Amino acid sequence: MSGPVALTMPVTTLERLAAATRTPLPWRGPRPVATHDPVPRLLVDALATFGRPQVLVTLDLLHAGGRLRSWQRLAAGRVTALSTAGTVRCELAWLDRHDWRRFLTRTVTPPDAAEATVRAVVTARVRGRNRVGWVGGTLDPAAFAERVARLVCGALS
Repeated sequence: MSGPVALTMPVTTLERLAAATRTPLPWRGPRPVATHDPVPRLLVDALATFGRPQVLVTLDLLHAGGRLRSWQRLAAGRVTALSTAGTVRCELAWLDRHDWRRFLTRTVTPPDAAEATVRAVVTARVRGRNRVGWVGGTLDPAAFAERVARLVCGALS
């Protein structure tokens, strides 16, 4: 993979793709009808990573412009992220684990360059046991991404 790939789409499209691939999503709602169109292999792989992760990171960013939620999942050296700032559109991104810290920094950088309050919960499943850590507060985006990265590394050890 040459770098992060991201697609922006209506939430309803993502819900139909998730139903077609039997991928659980982090929100509850009516069960969508699965798409009958073939799902591209890249999306199947990205949703497989999202649906069966080793590490789960949940980000909640509150800033002057609103709220962003992002659910990021790591499995087999790949990361899939699902982000939304509302209920209409979302972004599905997939990337190599080595690009994750830069992607986290981008995710927690508010678009209006204002101060933001960020909360992250990191859950890792290691040898059949869950390890949980969290970080939150008003932080510089790069420092926040570094703290989340350390939580992820610590949870995997």
